[in-house]
Amino acid sequence: VPNRTEPRKDRVSTYCGTSIPGPYVSHLDTRELQVRFVSTWDKQPHEQYGRRTATGFQIEYDFPSKKSLMPNHYCGGKIISPKHGGIIKIPRDPKAQHASDVICEWKIHPNRPENKVFVQFPEFHLEGST
Repeated sequence: VPNRTEPRKDRVSTYCGTSIPGPYVSHLDTRELQVRFVSTWDKQPHEQYGRRTATGFQIEYDFPSKKSLMPNHYCGGKIISPKHGGIIKIPRDPKAQHASDVICEWKIHPNRPENKVFVQFPEFHLEGST
């Protein structure tokens, strides 16, 4: 998948093997997305398939609007703190607690360029956790 927004990067991603890649959403100003398939025919039989090439792939595509990509509930933000540390908690909103499309994303930046970011989870209770 070539990168059309940054000319210095000639591709966004390269996929091969049997692991299914996650979805990809282009930038809002993207007018074209090119998908390139390159076959490297091998003379030796494949370990898993027993033949020289795999079966291929299928791509589903859509043209969603910006609004349809936004979740019903969003939380998070950018954190640049002059202090030393802090606490991030997911909101205890009853509507958001059971919604299937809640996204919380924080970008944490150190207060000085030479510092690192350290995180730990004293609490962690999510669906599927035991």
